[in-house]
Amino acid sequence: MLVRLRQVAALALASSAASGLACDGETEPASPSTVSSTSTSSSSSSGSSTSGSGGSGVFAADDYQCSPPLAGIAPALTPATPVDYLELRRQVLDADGGLGAARAAAKVGTACATATDKGACTASLETLGLSSPMDGWSTNGDPIGALVPDGEVEKELLVYTRGDEVGAVRTEAELRAFLGTIDSLEEARMLLLTRNVPFTCTSTPAKSGWKQNPDGSYEILAVGVGCGTFIKYRWHFTIAKDGTVTGPDRDPQLEPDGAVCGRRPDGLAALSGGAASGLRAYLAQAAHLEAASVVAFRRLETELRAHGAPATLVARARRSRTDEIRHAREMSALARQAGAVVPPVVVDAPGARDLFAIALENAVEGCVRETYGAVVALFQAERAATELRPILARIARDEVRHAELAHDVAAWLEPQLTPSQRAALADARARATEELRAALRVEPHEEVRRIAGVPSAFETRILLDGLTGELAA
Repeated sequence: MLVRLRQVAALALASSAASGLACDGETEPASPSTVSSTSTSSSSSSGSSTSGSGGSGVFAADDYQCSPPLAGIAPALTPATPVDYLELRRQVLDADGGLGAARAAAKVGTACATATDKGACTASLETLGLSSPMDGWSTNGDPIGALVPDGEVEKELLVYTRGDEVGAVRTEAELRAFLGTIDSLEEARMLLLTRNVPFTCTSTPAKSGWKQNPDGSYEILAVGVGCGTFIKYRWHFTIAKDGTVTGPDRDPQLEPDGAVCGRRPDGLAALSGGAASGLRAYLAQAAHLEAASVVAFRRLETELRAHGAPATLVARARRSRTDEIRHAREMSALARQAGAVVPPVVVDAPGARDLFAIALENAVEGCVRETYGAVVALFQAERAATELRPILARIARDEVRHAELAHDVAAWLEPQLTPSQRAALADARARATEELRAALRVEPHEEVRRIAGVPSAFETRILLDGLTGELAA
């Protein structure tokens, strides 16, 4: 895997150089004092905090409004073609990827009111539900139950009757066609829900809100949680009258610059974003992530042993934990040198987990995020300032081994799962890749690119596309 991941990193480096987007390509390498001197000045001049009503540009939250409680969505929906009956239906997605019984969450109108055969219409309506585990949407932004202890989540869809027609709306495209013109905040909110982005009124850790533009489009600031429960974020979306959704644009002052989601343990306490967006903030977040990975690998080692995994896998998990201890110490030293304070790692114990829960975390955190993190580390080892390259090169070699472990753990775990569980894992990996792609659209701080070697938005697309292609080959 090392050779394949190096090829991906090399392609991004070459493409960046060819396009002229390399980070200060002709500048002299940073001096040994760069970490301490540059980050201190940058952090002090970074933008104002986005918490409360701060921010600028599309994140100028004073331009937005939000007054709880928000109106119910279902009664406000106006389909392009009127219906007799509209129901917001909920269905449980079990921990093994199976679908449970459906129930009505909200009803508008009379079911089968104008049907010629009301009995047949009613019977057909009762059978409607999600057609696969990845259909529908969740109201808490967690479409696969990754954030709840039992891995169970309740998802939603719309069902309706229109004369003799009985139908369901399960995806964003279907909802856009069903609604036609978007002429209310509730319809805009519903479109965001199909992307598993819930909208609520809040001011912590930043202000959410909405506004309607003169052309009838809506702009929404949604505050939520990404990367497990680690990073709180604020996203900006524009919803046009034709239902086209643009976004997310990420609030760069709320999220840490260049943070890549690696292997994090279930139950890791979330960190609020702050005003700093330069190297100091990046190093503090990186050190925190490395320390959190120590807990993740300790837990993986224990769980592999408990479930009778081969001794070689258990030993590799133990070695990975030792690697992460060293990484945490090295990155913490760099953070302190830059004047940063590394946040403490707080993790809630999840209790005993079954094979599917372990496999799900490994699929998302190991096979997707940690593997991508290994490619980024290889990239940084070539791009970073001279003083950082030896540390990053050592970390990169270790992270490649950790990525290999994730895929080998998957190869041992997944044959023991049911077909529906394996299908749920495949869906989870695909969604994690797309969520990672969305999270990497914002350019990192120039200082973070130049000194830490973090790839630009252009380069991250090449890295992620190349990695996806290699893993599919």
